[in-house]
Amino acid sequence: MLASFPEVSVYRRSCDDPSRGFAVENPATGKVITMAQARSVETAHAAIQASQEAFAAWQGRSRQERCTDLMQAADEFEKYADDLALLRCLEIGKPHKDAVLDVLLLRQVCRYFGSIGDKLPSEFLNQGMAASVEE
Repeated sequence: MLASFPEVSVYRRSCDDPSRGFAVENPATGKVITMAQARSVETAHAAIQASQEAFAAWQGRSRQERCTDLMQAADEFEKYADDLALLRCLEIGKPHKDAVLDVLLLRQVCRYFGSIGDKLPSEFLNQGMAASVEE
């Protein structure tokens, strides 16, 4: 099932040390689903850097390009809806019907924001504000 997902990450994951891994279990059954490989701090920093670069590239795209990307993402969520719902069930023990609703909601959010591009401001409005929440 999971092998059918396309590789879309800008950051190509690699195994730092195949001997250092841990079991990923289905929380509902305790059954081992797969093994996850441990990563080094350097690998984590590389992933963070890659995400920052991807975000910078996203910011440089036009409104229309972003809207097109969101509509394509919605199509991908629809295409892989069953697999994504099953993955949600396995990773957090969520009932299947709820997991399907999660995927469909995400698809609709992408379609909504992809469809209102002409109604959004053409520039990012930096309000110069930051927030911190403490409990």
